[in-house]
Amino acid sequence: MSNTALDDIMAKRIKSAQKSGFKVLESHGCEATGGGVVLGERNWGRTEVKALFFKPRAHRNPFREEVVTSAHEKLALPGRVTKILQEIKDAKVAPHDLKVGEIIACVSGVTMQSAKFYKVVGIPHPRKVSLAKLENRMVSGDWMSGLVEPVDVDLDATAACGTFAVDMSSGEPRIKTGSSIDRMSRWSGRPVDIYCD
Repeated sequence: MSNTALDDIMAKRIKSAQKSGFKVLESHGCEATGGGVVLGERNWGRTEVKALFFKPRAHRNPFREEVVTSAHEKLALPGRVTKILQEIKDAKVAPHDLKVGEIIACVSGVTMQSAKFYKVVGIPHPRKVSLAKLENRMVSGDWMSGLVEPVDVDLDATAACGTFAVDMSSGEPRIKTGSSIDRMSRWSGRPVDIYCD
C-alpha cells in the first residue's frame, strides 16, 4: 500500500475512533498489510489506554480492542498488527478438528430461536464436513418455549444431507450455512433453548 493511501485510510480510522467517543493519542499504519492501530482513551468510563486494531481497507469498525498497560506493549503495537492479521489469515485456512460421529447444533433466529441437530458423517476435506440431520426431542417445555436435544442414532456417509465449509477463525469450528441468522457449531452436550415471540 502506498504511503499516501495508508495516510488517507489512517486519517479515516482516527476520525471514526473520535466519532465513537475515543480521544486519540497516536496511530500506526502497516505498509505491508494496510492494517493499522489507533491508540487512545475513551471519553467516558475508566481511563485506560486502548488499542483499536483495523483490518486492511477497513476504517469504520476495528476488529479488535485491547488495553495497553505498558510502554513496551505500546512500542510493539505496529508489529502486532501484522502478527494478528497473519494469525487471522492462518486460522481461516486451518483444518478443523471435528470428528466423524460428533453432533453439531444449528441455532437459528434472533427474536425467535429454533434448533436443529446434525451428525458429522464424513470429512471430505480438512476444511469441510458432511452432515446428516438428526431428530430432536423436547426435554422440557413446549414448542413455544423449552429445551431440546438431539436423538443420537448411528448414521453413515450415505445419510449425508450436505457438505459444508468450516471456519476456524474463532479458534472453534463454525460451520458456514450461508444464512446470517444461523449459528452452527459443535454441540455442547446441554439442551438448547427454543422460544417464540
